[in-house]
Amino acid sequence: MIDNSDRLHHYLAGLRSGTDRLGLPVVTVPDVRQIEAVIMFCDLRGYTHLANSLPQEDLLEVLCRYLDVVVPMIEDFGGEVVQLIGDGILAVFHRCAEVNSCKNALEAALLIQYRLDLEPVAGRMLRVGIALHAGKVSYGAISAGKSCTITVIGSAVNLTSRLEKLCHLTKQSILVSKIFARRLGLGNTRFIGRFCLKGFDEPQDVYAPTGE
Repeated sequence: MIDNSDRLHHYLAGLRSGTDRLGLPVVTVPDVRQIEAVIMFCDLRGYTHLANSLPQEDLLEVLCRYLDVVVPMIEDFGGEVVQLIGDGILAVFHRCAEVNSCKNALEAALLIQYRLDLEPVAGRMLRVGIALHAGKVSYGAISAGKSCTITVIGSAVNLTSRLEKLCHLTKQSILVSKIFARRLGLGNTRFIGRFCLKGFDEPQDVYAPTGE
């Protein structure tokens, strides 16, 4: 039987190796390239409180359950997890047409929410905040010493990160940008409001999926 520490190592080792989790060839420095992608940021609500209050084994159980749901769901819909920091997950969807990438990312987000709602872990229900945005990112391998990892950087990534922080403020589990909403079809989303995001000069229109 695999214990929680081994399960957590499985996810972290796959990311640190610098290999594409979908088994495809990686981009190596200096061949970092710009791609059009859907970016997803997923964050476990209240993780800091959990980390400060739960016994270590219970915290590992919570984190592993969270990863067991989120990572496979992203991959099942054609996404690629490129960064995992504690409870924060950064993923991209870029292997099909733009509108299909949007649909796949949203379907993954909705099913993540649904799956986590099915049963409690360590006596509590897990809640997430997920942000989705679409735009150009720099995608490739970054290495330092013997370490190498696949990552994405750019303004679109930063905006997605800021958008995810609004989930708690707006009491929404899933938020999407105006660009994402337009590509998906505005009829599939509802307008939440216009917000000033740190690092961005112009206020951003923010939407939530109607299927949430």
